[in-house]
Amino acid sequence: MKNFRFAALLAAFLAACSSSSTSPTSGTTTPTRLYVVSFASDLLKYVPPFSNSSSPAVTLTGFNGASTSIGKKLYVINDSNPATISGFTTPLTASSTPFVTMSFAATNAYNITADAGGNLWFSDRGLGTVGEFTPPFSNSSTPAMTLGGANGVSNPAQIAFDKAGDMAVAEENTDDVLFFTAPITVASVPTATIPLTGTGQAVAFDSAGNLYASNYSGTGIFVFNPPFSNTSAPAFTIPTSESVQCLAFRSGNLWGWDFVPEITEFAPPFSSTSAPVITITSGLPSSESCISFGP
Repeated sequence: MKNFRFAALLAAFLAACSSSSTSPTSGTTTPTRLYVVSFASDLLKYVPPFSNSSSPAVTLTGFNGASTSIGKKLYVINDSNPATISGFTTPLTASSTPFVTMSFAATNAYNITADAGGNLWFSDRGLGTVGEFTPPFSNSSTPAMTLGGANGVSNPAQIAFDKAGDMAVAEENTDDVLFFTAPITVASVPTATIPLTGTGQAVAFDSAGNLYASNYSGTGIFVFNPPFSNTSAPAFTIPTSESVQCLAFRSGNLWGWDFVPEITEFAPPFSSTSAPVITITSGLPSSESCISFGP
């Protein structure tokens, strides 16, 4: 009887091993999608594998801002009156509707991103503020924290967080990037103001904590190495054909949206001679847009 039970257990174990070796996990069956939100009215979804001929798989209208994701949820900021942040369950389809819509006062809601704690951060260029929504999110949620003039914020564009929770804010009016050291509080002020050669627009961090930034009035993606200071200068500049408005990382590769309009992907190692490995133009709106990656 003991031998029979052992044989049965062994057979079950081997069957389980065989099953797991041929059935991919959920992490490998859910590839990362590319989302584009225009300042006209479109939310676009592109699905991998990406190529120069990629075109939108899904288009939703009625949005004007940017997007970010937390887990399997996609959040889209909309510059309306009042401004809103809408949450969608993925996969996104042409008939998707928000499961939550949060409203807040803003006069030019512009960008949205999520930190490692699952909080949503938005920029408002009109009021000159950066705000935070904390979970759980509901239709009655209001910003838990707002940073403004007293914190050094005046005309924020894209926001980014590094692995340590430090925050970078691209500033249009002052031609720089504000760097805030974690933890971010209502009393936070920049620990570094990194100068740019023109109006601050896009920011992103890689996994090593290097800062990538662009300005609205010029070309190139500037790469800054930490530690950051008021006198930080780019280690090098990745050349671009146009001004880059929005930056995002996916699997170590750097993606940007520029004013051609086009979406370009750069592969590491990055340098002053880097060239795009993919350039997407199909289906893109002609208006200003921002990109993000999500489920």
